[in-house]
Amino acid sequence: MNETNAMPTNFQLIRELKKTYGSRAHTPGFLTDGEAEEISKTLRLKEMDILALRNLRDFTVAIWTDHDQDRNDESFRKMDELSAITHVIDMQIVSLGGEV
Repeated sequence: MNETNAMPTNFQLIRELKKTYGSRAHTPGFLTDGEAEEISKTLRLKEMDILALRNLRDFTVAIWTDHDQDRNDESFRKMDELSAITHVIDMQIVSLGGEV
């Protein structure tokens, strides 16, 4: 079986997003249009249906942060990133007529 431009797994998508979006400094509490576009393109959100988007969102919440960490600057940064990512996914779900 030879897949051309096959959709990566959720793990592969998130790994790629951690290399790009997750490796940069961000202004806490703010998501720029450029960051939202980067998240959307890297995660290939426009290629997904509502179920795939919901699965990606759940997977992202489960693995983006280390839930065993003490509350420190790093964990707050990761939670802020997670909030931005889930917002972008949620907006794509809404644009397809789904509820969040």
